[in-house]
Amino acid sequence: MGKPFRLLEEAVLSKNLDIVRFLVEKGANTNSNETYNPLYFASGNGDLQMVKYFAEELKMKIDTANIIQAACFSPGIEVFKYFIEERKLAIDTINVVKMCSYGSLEKLEYLKSRYKIKIAEISINHDNILISYINSKYSQRIDTNFVKFCISQGIDINSKDKNGNNSLMLCVKNATIDDVNYFIRNGIDLHCRNSEGKNVIDFCNPQNGHYKKIKTLLVEKGLIDPYVLFDALDERNIELIPALVKAGVDLNLIDYRGHTCLEMACQQGEFEVVKLLVESGADINMKLQSNRTLLMYALQRCNYDCVEYLINKGVKTNVADDYGKLDMFFIFSKNCTDEANKLKMLMLMEEKGIDLYRTGKDSHNILVEAAINHDKTTIRYLLEKKGFNINSVTKNGTTIFDMFTNDKQFLKYLFSKATITPDYKKLFYLSSFGNYPEVISYLIDSIKVIKVNDKYQGKPVIVNVRELKIADYLIKKGIDINEKDSEGMTALMVACSHFNLDLVKLYVNSKVDINAKDSYNWTALDWLLDYKNNSRVNDIIDYLIENGAVSGGVDKKERPVVWN
Repeated sequence: MGKPFRLLEEAVLSKNLDIVRFLVEKGANTNSNETYNPLYFASGNGDLQMVKYFAEELKMKIDTANIIQAACFSPGIEVFKYFIEERKLAIDTINVVKMCSYGSLEKLEYLKSRYKIKIAEISINHDNILISYINSKYSQRIDTNFVKFCISQGIDINSKDKNGNNSLMLCVKNATIDDVNYFIRNGIDLHCRNSEGKNVIDFCNPQNGHYKKIKTLLVEKGLIDPYVLFDALDERNIELIPALVKAGVDLNLIDYRGHTCLEMACQQGEFEVVKLLVESGADINMKLQSNRTLLMYALQRCNYDCVEYLINKGVKTNVADDYGKLDMFFIFSKNCTDEANKLKMLMLMEEKGIDLYRTGKDSHNILVEAAINHDKTTIRYLLEKKGFNINSVTKNGTTIFDMFTNDKQFLKYLFSKATITPDYKKLFYLSSFGNYPEVISYLIDSIKVIKVNDKYQGKPVIVNVRELKIADYLIKKGIDINEKDSEGMTALMVACSHFNLDLVKLYVNSKVDINAKDSYNWTALDWLLDYKNNSRVNDIIDYLIENGAVSGGVDKKERPVVWN
């Protein structure tokens, strides 16, 4: 109401007449505001006893328009009738009817009876009372008794607002299933479309607890949008799908995203929906985007039952998508974390005639794909039961061993299956980049052919190190920390380029050549000077200078590419 509540007004709103009398006797001002005075608040509160106290005992001035407005929106009808019948206020009946149309059915019926008003002829902003009432309840459930009253007064239940929305469209958002049934029984046009081409289904609210029942009811009544099946799958409204199938919706339609309903059901792992759609005529081998198949999506979802069903129904197998990815490779997805179930599907596919020994576009076989995805269960099965060659590699020359330089126990297992000697120097180099000291120690201490200063393709291991534990272990084993790579980079320079103070301290304390220069005459300090505004960098700079570090100075050359 825009005005601060005074103590008297708060007492009025709390309906405590004794306190109100006490405050008035003590001099509380009852007329400080001609519009929003205590009588106005008492009227809006529906408190007849309080109203009579102010109007009769205190004889407060009555502002008819404001008081009637307050009474229109008050609970109950007693205060409203008091002002009309006992105080004989002259009211603008049409305007009062409009105010009551926002939900006061009892007052509306009273006005209609007393003044013989033709409710159906009243317009509120170009809408009749029914539409106006429903719009006023935008975020609330409507009262079907109010709708019933409007219909009894000759208002068409199929009335529309200026946008072509009928009464059900406007109220279905918060309606119950009983509300919708009421509109249907009373002849609502379910096939009505508004100026944007939307029908009542488009107005249904997924947050409404009756949403699924309402949508199913509308479908059963013949309201079927060509794409409503996709909506049901998107919303996981599985209960609606049998009704849509029964109603004859096109099961092979492609939506704006290029999906089919059967494809979506497979992606979601909805096996019962997949069965229903296939048994009802959905094309199991319809061309999908990127030449993928339903089997690929079922495998990706790790749904054994769906995979078995689709294969038995004749889905395409032994195919690759447009990217050269074989169908069986789809078991290696983030959704398929159950390795036992994955293996079970793999065995099923082989049983059903899928060739496990095929290779994809990148010449990967399934063993390589399993290694890329670190699926140890499948790797063991393929090596021990299917005779796969452990020396399989990716197109970039990465071996199965290379992919497990972070796993000491599995690396030992792979070594036990090796038919040729693995490239231990490469494995030593790769493992030095991570944070797995147990792998490094295993390669040096257990695989006797590895020496701590061994290089891989001319690359010193120490320059590859990023983690403190690895560096500390290698230093204790006697690694040369002043080794340089092909650009003259030392381990200290690499540590500086990554702003790693702990590594820098370890190397300095291990007697590294702090002022060694690379091929461009840069020292370790030079890798930091361009980042002085960084507090971490400043700490390293200060530490290096304290220990005698200097810049390459005028001899420095510009690097064509910044080393990373």
